[in-house]
Amino acid sequence: MRITGGQAKGRRLIGPKGRCLRPTSDLVREALFQILSVRLEFPWESCSVLDLFAGTGALGIEALSRAVREVVFVDHHKSSLDLIRRNLSLCGFSEHAKVVRADIRTSPKSLDRVLKYAPFNLIFADPPYSQGLGKKAMEWVAETCALASGGWMVIEEFKGEKFPHQIISSSELSLQLVDSRIYGQTELWFYRSI
Repeated sequence: MRITGGQAKGRRLIGPKGRCLRPTSDLVREALFQILSVRLEFPWESCSVLDLFAGTGALGIEALSRAVREVVFVDHHKSSLDLIRRNLSLCGFSEHAKVVRADIRTSPKSLDRVLKYAPFNLIFADPPYSQGLGKKAMEWVAETCALASGGWMVIEEFKGEKFPHQIISSSELSLQLVDSRIYGQTELWFYRSI
């Protein structure tokens, strides 16, 4: 598992032991960031990023390698949080990161402490596949206005999962599906806030 672009390109990250985590492959991460580089209407340097279900931290660290301002990493497993901190230190990005323990499955309110860093320009959600957590994350983002206007949310899930074309919250934030891409068994959904 290597960083595919930016300042830390080629740096090998520490991977998970066992089968408890499923990190985003290098190929999918590289494709994801190429798509975002074309679609983002603001420079990486101005971006504030939220990495939900962060696991190893690979997505957020990839963003930091491209010089984003700050990344907030969220996971509920202590082992994942330790792994994220180790990878941040390895890449020299610790000062541009916050690591938060929260669990959308059992305690969505625990995510409220993330909102002090909001709004985010870019949100990644890479939950365990086929548990409905991607949609739950989208609903949380829409209801809390965690995503800035014109910002992007990217959801990684098992290919063929069903996601809505649009979510409109009571706060009037709308997430509109713009694109989806399939890479092997993985599918990426790209939403934009309107």
